[in-house]
Amino acid sequence: MKNRGRFLAILLCMSSMLVALDLKLSPQTIRPGDRVTLTISAQGKEVVFPKIKKIGGSAVLEESSGQNITLEKGKLTKTFTKNYVFEANRSFTLSPIEVQVDGKTLRTKPTRVTVEKKKSRKNGAFFFTLVADKTEAYVGEPIHITYTFRQKLDQKLVEANFNPPQFRDFWTKMHKKLPQEIEGEYIVYRITYTLTAKHPGKAKIEPARMDVGIMRKKKMADYSFERVRWKSVYANSLDFTIKPLPEGVSLFGNYKMEAFTDTNVTKANEPIHLTVRIEGEGNLDELESFSLKIPDATVYGDKARVSTVKGKQRFIQKFAILSDRNFTIPPLKVRYLDNKEHRVKSLETPQIPIRVLSFVQRDSQTSVIEPESQRKTPHPGVRIETAVVLSLLSGFLTGMLMMWSITKQKRKREKKKTKPTAREAIAKSRNDKELLSHLLPYSQKSPSIQQIIEQLEENLYMGGNHKIDPKKVAKALPDLLTPPKEEEILR
Repeated sequence: MKNRGRFLAILLCMSSMLVALDLKLSPQTIRPGDRVTLTISAQGKEVVFPKIKKIGGSAVLEESSGQNITLEKGKLTKTFTKNYVFEANRSFTLSPIEVQVDGKTLRTKPTRVTVEKKKSRKNGAFFFTLVADKTEAYVGEPIHITYTFRQKLDQKLVEANFNPPQFRDFWTKMHKKLPQEIEGEYIVYRITYTLTAKHPGKAKIEPARMDVGIMRKKKMADYSFERVRWKSVYANSLDFTIKPLPEGVSLFGNYKMEAFTDTNVTKANEPIHLTVRIEGEGNLDELESFSLKIPDATVYGDKARVSTVKGKQRFIQKFAILSDRNFTIPPLKVRYLDNKEHRVKSLETPQIPIRVLSFVQRDSQTSVIEPESQRKTPHPGVRIETAVVLSLLSGFLTGMLMMWSITKQKRKREKKKTKPTAREAIAKSRNDKELLSHLLPYSQKSPSIQQIIEQLEENLYMGGNHKIDPKKVAKALPDLLTPPKEEEILR
């Protein structure tokens, strides 16, 4: 009898441990991309659940906890639950999970998670596809891809979230989402990208994911309520073959190039503004800014900007060049692989000569030599008087020239002494062009000044209408050149 009692006690203890820990999966039928809820339930006074980051190779998306107290046969029972939400993409076996219950370590049983293979259905509720205009391209050649998501009209969709792949092998540019359209029984959404391959060889776009929230009705007892059920729909993957560009070439496409200045004649140490512009179809984003070097001249160049205008790319870079003597802007050259003829072509701008006027502009003198037959022989007496007059006149002119030279040197020294400061020069700017020339030396020293320079360039070359007061800029110059203190940044 004693042995029977002990045996019953052991059975009761084991049964209590078995029901103390439970594991469930929802839904029962799992398809690729479905969100699955793993629920662990444990009975006890104190329960500690583990921190789980991944289940079956997929990240845990959500966590939630719950507690339920029941009274049965005069005994209170506490049940703690922990929910883990993950996305099931493949079948796997879930290893035992350890849970601390009242100081004891309990383990769940190994559980098989089966993900059914997706069956293609002609009348499915959702379709998500990816297509490209080409699967073979050169490095830098634009590839246009389109994601198309189709939703059946009778589906009550609450929300749809697009999760693009990482595009590891490509540089990407996402365009605006196209407005939805109705095609037959489906509402159609399209998202377009322009890609350029980073390196030659094989490249791949992994499947993108669309998470859709579907409204579902659920009945419980005499009540019915609506709840959102999340489902993930995957697009297909695409493989590409990427060919290398010829050596020394980084551009692919079709372009035209020009370089021009605002004037070809300037005063000493006043800037000439040079604009370099390249337009066409291709990958101008890959073109680096030009570096311009001119002997006996100071060159300030801004960073090139690439924009898209009416479907074509536009590369613009601006320079300001100062010198006290004549100089020539050298040709600029670009090589690219033509997208139609598939051969390397070159674009080159012509050299631009610039004439610089000196401070003192002398009038050119022209001497006229008369024929000997027309020369008159003066009378001897007149010759002596003329020589005396010429001698006196020569001395007078020499004295005047010396006085003028001394006065000029004195004025030049005074002018050097009273040379205006940078703030004064900026404040006295009569127009946007003068203000730009005074600010260019500070373009790399302050982001705020660089922003003002860009606005001035838009006014001068792109029809902008930014109102910029030179006096206000001059007054704020010390603050613009001084970086903010750390405590100011943290405010």
